[in-house]
Amino acid sequence: MNKIKEHLDRCLKEMRIDSELQGEILNKTTGTWQSKKAGKRHYQKIGAAAVILFFCMTSVTALGAAVPSVQNWIFRVSPEVAGLLYPIEESCEKEGIRLSVVAGINDEHNADIYFTLQDMEGKGRTSDKADLMDSAGINGSSISGVEFINYEEETQTAFYVLHESGNFAKRTNVFRINEIMFNKHIFEWFQTEINLADLAGKKPETEDLFAYEYGGGSSEGTDASILLPDVMNLSLGEEIDFMTISNIGMVDGKLHIQTKWDKSFDNHGEFWLLEKGKEPEEYSDAVPHNNYYFRTEEDLENTGNGYFSNHIEFVYDIGIEELENYVLWARIVKDGQIVKGGWQVSFSMGDLEKIVLEPETDAVDRIIITPISMYLEGFKGNAEECEAFLKMKDGSRVSFSIKDIRNDEEYGKAHMEQEAGEWNINFVTGKIVEIGEIESVVINRKEIPVKP
Repeated sequence: MNKIKEHLDRCLKEMRIDSELQGEILNKTTGTWQSKKAGKRHYQKIGAAAVILFFCMTSVTALGAAVPSVQNWIFRVSPEVAGLLYPIEESCEKEGIRLSVVAGINDEHNADIYFTLQDMEGKGRTSDKADLMDSAGINGSSISGVEFINYEEETQTAFYVLHESGNFAKRTNVFRINEIMFNKHIFEWFQTEINLADLAGKKPETEDLFAYEYGGGSSEGTDASILLPDVMNLSLGEEIDFMTISNIGMVDGKLHIQTKWDKSFDNHGEFWLLEKGKEPEEYSDAVPHNNYYFRTEEDLENTGNGYFSNHIEFVYDIGIEELENYVLWARIVKDGQIVKGGWQVSFSMGDLEKIVLEPETDAVDRIIITPISMYLEGFKGNAEECEAFLKMKDGSRVSFSIKDIRNDEEYGKAHMEQEAGEWNINFVTGKIVEIGEIESVVINRKEIPVKP
């Protein structure tokens, strides 16, 4: 890594190592997250290979300024790096915001695409983490996730990475962002000054939750009761004019606080009930609570085209006699400026070398190994507990983490002979795998040799 840095310092004086950014990237390589899409659960592992770490250790200023030079210096630094990381020199500018796709790495199951958003009009719109409003991705992708990496104040450029699942090799790909939200307004934690004991002391009217359109939350049955909507209209402040407290009361020995939210893309908030004298720090200090999302007829009339109007009822496990000793805290987020630009950038990438194994074992039908991942097709067993690593010829090990799990019965069969109940598991690693140095694959303690 020092040799690479020396070369960059010599050839491109404007590039520098940003230690804070390096820390951000290192954190991304060990972070896991879960997402739900179309009702299916996927386990995501954010794993940036060593070459990606090398690429991203240069500052955003350098990336923005040196995009035309990326291809040249990558080839000068290392042919191996050039064969893995694909420089992309494509941009699209609309509504004063420039989208630049900088570089990417991919195999037939995974891709990480690095891109920047720059405010060309100097309005500071990119200074905070933009909300891409679930509109960013590559056409034909199956799972998408965008992560903010860093921001360069001088050029008003924000740096992101798009994590995708899918095969984007040797074809024209279209990276798209339909709309972007900038400058969300966050009302940080504040006391609501609501006298809960007084307002909750009156017997409230209730309704069956499922008399309304249920939008999700913590309900586990069909007999949940909620407060009659819109009995109150309590404001939390002049600037917070997009939501109100619409009812408060005790139902079945628990405190219910009902909130009403105007039409928005993602206005939302947190409400913690804390003992007097405490401030919001750890959620474990707050009274446990559930929540119910539902829509009245008025809400339904205001919902559509990606925008929503909701009621959210928070249910706290606390009795009326304890309320005098508690304070309701709130943290509210209001939609920012929404810019509809329809940004699109076309680009192409190659593919990574791979090893394909069809072992004589009942555990798995097929194993595909690339420098950045390992893919198991037709795995039999508990996919969530599957453990796999590579044994290298020098005695070292390369470990993997699960990125996603798919059942072919749900997602389309890769091989027609595959039976229902088998799983495809996508593993990723945090380093570059030297394909020619692999001795064997170990899956749930069973060793499978890799023959030359």
